[in-house]
Amino acid sequence: MENWNSANHDLFYGKDGALTGPDKESQEVSMLALHLLQSALAHVNTLLLQDILSEAKWQKGLTDTDRRACPRCSG
Repeated sequence: MENWNSANHDLFYGKDGALTGPDKESQEVSMLALHLLQSALAHVNTLLLQDILSEAKWQKGLTDTDRRACPRCSG
């Protein structure tokens, strides 16, 4: 999480800690783009984790609670 926050800071903030962009509208679009990117990455990470956890070698280590959190892992 700290690495992600560091990347956010480097990409979206100038050296004074203010959002980059010539006006408020540009800054808002930048923040909306950042939120979309964060959501997409979280979704991709979830799908990758579900694929890994659905493999037979990982199934024996999963508890019932784990399986509840991963619908694709219940098989």
